[in-house]
Amino acid sequence: MSDQALSYLTVLPSTGDEIKRFSTQIINQVKSGEENPLKLLVLLRALESTAETIREGIGQEILNEVGKYSEKTFEAYGARIERAEVGTSYDYANCGDPEWEQFSVAEKTAAANRKDRETFLRSLREPMDVLQRETGELVTIRPPLKRSKSGVKVFLK
Repeated sequence: MSDQALSYLTVLPSTGDEIKRFSTQIINQVKSGEENPLKLLVLLRALESTAETIREGIGQEILNEVGKYSEKTFEAYGARIERAEVGTSYDYANCGDPEWEQFSVAEKTAAANRKDRETFLRSLREPMDVLQRETGELVTIRPPLKRSKSGVKVFLK
């Protein structure tokens, strides 16, 4: 199978129009009852996992290949490819700035306090009147609204 592995990918759609037609056909087959949606879900999860694994495994080779092109944007294999920075991050912890460090501590403390308060609010079963320490005002706090979304998780063996 290893010498044929790439040939499996080459039969998949690779342009926007091909992807749209291919997707529409599969959606219609599921909606008409010709195909099982759970079977399709497992296949899609396997395809996602495969794509992610391959992308991670060849990341440096992709960058090396793109480096061979002098243009920032170019056409190849029926696609427009653009060299770009896809993420920037800064580590401020090593700056030695006391003001930033104070903000960081205050932020962590506030986040922990908010989390504790959210735990308390989730425990409420009915509205409760409480006295505000700062203002002396009596306010009614209510349990938070709970929203959930049903879905299906797939774990590949």
